[in-house]
Amino acid sequence: MDVELLVVSGCPHELGAVEMVSAVADELCLAVSVSTTVIETDEQARLRGFTGSPTILVSGHDLFPEAGAHVGMACRVYATPAGLSGLPSIEALRKALGDAAAS
Repeated sequence: MDVELLVVSGCPHELGAVEMVSAVADELCLAVSVSTTVIETDEQARLRGFTGSPTILVSGHDLFPEAGAHVGMACRVYATPAGLSGLPSIEALRKALGDAAAS
């Protein structure tokens, strides 16, 4: 499974996202390849449907789509049981990766 992280340069959550995706993939016994793409312009953000850094994609599809989310150069905020965070909860990522692997 190919996982792509879309980030802005210097994103403080990039490394955490890579580590979290790798850990959950190992836990679920999924063979994944994680790549990172830096979004550098508003045009790139528009073309990729980038709604903030980090965005986690599987086969080009956002694992955490939000209807009406603003597209552009920004940090992304995820709603988690502990409150707003720069990363999704481990439980939400586990479910999203598991669902993506099953489809």
